Amino acid sequence: MKLKELLNYLPEDEHVYITGHVHPDGDCLGAALGLYQVLNKYRKTTVVLEERPESYKYLSGFSAINNYEEIKTKLDEIYKTKYSLIVMDSGDISRIDPVKEMFNQATRTINIDHHESNNNYGDYNYVDAKASSTCEMIGVLIGLLENDFTELTKEIAECLYTGIVYDTGVFRHSNTRKQTHKIAAYLVDEDIDFTWIINKMYHARSVTSVKAMKYALDNLKLVNEDKIVITVITNEVLEKDGLIKSDTESVVSFLNEIEGPIVSAFFLETVKGQFKVSFRANSFMNVCRVAKKFGGGGHIKASGCTVTGTREEVIDMVLKELDLEYKRNN
Repeated sequence: MKLKELLNYLPEDEHVYITGHVHPDGDCLGAALGLYQVLNKYRKTTVVLEERPESYKYLSGFSAINNYEEIKTKLDEIYKTKYSLIVMDSGDISRIDPVKEMFNQATRTINIDHHESNNNYGDYNYVDAKASSTCEMIGVLIGLLENDFTELTKEIAECLYTGIVYDTGVFRHSNTRKQTHKIAAYLVDEDIDFTWIINKMYHARSVTSVKAMKYALDNLKLVNEDKIVITVITNEVLEKDGLIKSDTESVVSFLNEIEGPIVSAFFLETVKGQFKVSFRANSFMNVCRVAKKFGGGGHIKASGCTVTGTREEVIDMVLKELDLEYKRNN
């Protein structure tokens, strides 16, 4: 998809809303805000996300994000109008459940995503499972590969670079390809402070994120003949220590750096009895297939899902599926 195609698909007299998956991460935020700054020149555009993670407040357009609670009071009026809804970085419609009705009421829906598990749920689908990130795809959309990027600004470059760095683990993950580096190079040429962005995302730690990591490491276990490393942070711990979800973002990546295990799994109890499970794989294991068993999805080596039950029940269910996936390949 190119920007011209997208603009042709979006009527000039309709409002455009951009949303993304629950628990928005660096790629979701970067892509949503990058596209917002491009589209807002041509169409009235609003970003709606579940939350505004403070760690990304340096991104241009951050303060303009409407969260789901803020938009609720306006929905009756919105539904009386014609509008388009663009969903960013969400492999499945269930990942935008809080705005599902807004999706259903839209005149047209556009699905922009890079997850292997995406089932093309939009009226118009721009899906590239080989892309490192949705931000890389927005780079293609605005013409970076054709060296025709009049839309690019320093502010947009910061958004897209943030998402690419987040989803590639600073270009370490296997989803990184030649095109990823080429697009990143054009973004760096906009004189962004890429060193500051990388340090901010991967090396700067708040006191609460250090507390979260300490708790995760204290509860680390090797299971299934040391093939899998797991850890858990419960809702009780979050509330007791005043932690928020964004404080735990780097836990699963850290687990994945441990030499030996082929899979890491991080269980975060976001509300009582509901666990957000994040997977990373170091080998042949297809953790996306495991995540799909629980209604989630993602990439072959990086996926996630939400599982309901007690701590013991959830861990037991997930480990059984991981063991089945291991045996499938051995």
